[in-house]
Amino acid sequence: DGEEYYSYLPLYAIAHTLDFRAVAPYLTGPPLARAFRVIPQTGKVASPHPVGTAICIAPFFALAHGAVSLSNGGRIDALGAPYQVAVLLAGLAWFALGITLLWRFLLLYFSGWIAAFSILVIIFASSVFHYAVADPSFSHIYSFSLVAAVLYTSAMFWRKPTPRYAILAGAACGLLFDIRNYNILYAAIFFHPLLSRTGISEARRLRNYLLLCAVSILVASIPEFLVLKYYYGSFYANSYSYQETPLNYFAPQILN
Repeated sequence: DGEEYYSYLPLYAIAHTLDFRAVAPYLTGPPLARAFRVIPQTGKVASPHPVGTAICIAPFFALAHGAVSLSNGGRIDALGAPYQVAVLLAGLAWFALGITLLWRFLLLYFSGWIAAFSILVIIFASSVFHYAVADPSFSHIYSFSLVAAVLYTSAMFWRKPTPRYAILAGAACGLLFDIRNYNILYAAIFFHPLLSRTGISEARRLRNYLLLCAVSILVASIPEFLVLKYYYGSFYANSYSYQETPLNYFAPQILN
């Protein structure tokens, strides 16, 4: 999965094409023999995974790619050490961001001791630390950090509403959608402060700010919508339904 999330980056930056057949030389296995599939509606080869993880890694990939381009005489190995380090740094950076935002969120409600204990439990009693240092090419650490961002920015927004926090919360929700489409369900976290008695009246008063947040979600979601439209022929396609073992949200196999 890590290679498939990452494959958007060498595809666009190194192979200079939108055709996933071109990433074969840059990956450890032939794309068409793995999860990459020809989509009947468009005839294009597509990755089963959304583009958001690649977007999160992109700044670090760009630094590695620039260094390699300047120093390696034009010979580029997209799975070489500089790119491996770039992905690791991306995971660590997003991990640090997520922990920092979660820490600041917890301090809004709890003492420093309780916040610190909670952070330690979350890091070492869950898979967060593993995905930060061992599987940073997967989507999980980026989802974790953005959920923390939604928690913190929403809490700050309802304490003192400003366009800044409305935009940041919306952008975090939109990027969560880019990472995994069903992550958009986490956008509901934005309304957690409204569980108080005065929440509904407060929401009515801040209608324009909420509209700004919604617009930010849509803008941040544009990359994934464009990928779905180009490769799958629809803005609302379920990319997971084209895998060798399809995932269909509307046909759960609970009894099986």
